[in-house]
Amino acid sequence: MLMTSGTTSPAPSTLSSAGNLNSEYFSLMVKALRRIIAAVTVAVLAFRAVGSFLSWMEHQEDSTAESWVDEDEFEDV
Repeated sequence: MLMTSGTTSPAPSTLSSAGNLNSEYFSLMVKALRRIIAAVTVAVLAFRAVGSFLSWMEHQEDSTAESWVDEDEFEDV
């Protein structure tokens, strides 16, 4: 005669599959978090690049042109 108590424990296969689900969920969350951080980083770098370019363009407009001067133009005047 087999004596059993009133409580039953889950089968070992159920415990391992639950652990796998938690592990899989955790890895998916880490992957999603890493992708979000990467997207934010790319957006910040792009914003800084555009700001730097616009600042450079404004500086170019404010400065005097340092271009090559054709000497023949001055002789005609």
